[in-house]
Amino acid sequence: MTIKAARLDAQGVYQGIDELADASALTPLHLPQIEVCDLAPGLYRWVPDAAAEKGGAFWPIAYLEFLARAQAEADAERGRPKFQPGKGQSRREFEAERRAQEDEEG
Repeated sequence: MTIKAARLDAQGVYQGIDELADASALTPLHLPQIEVCDLAPGLYRWVPDAAAEKGGAFWPIAYLEFLARAQAEADAERGRPKFQPGKGQSRREFEAERRAQEDEEG
């Protein structure tokens, strides 16, 4: 019995629906909970969310990039550094530190 699952690339970008021989063919890049999807491959990123029905959702990459730019601009206006992956700090730690700084300021 074959199964279908959405496939992501290493950056979490939707690549399409794969039809696999069985569950043993699933990889960490497959989302077996997504069997049907009409989104265009390459334009949407999977954003995990434990509270969501399917464990996350696909968001348009262009929108996520817009949000990141807007946040960076807002941080620059407030004189705060922007999050930089790979600098030894997780996004969650960075956000907690930023919130603490905002609380101290008022």
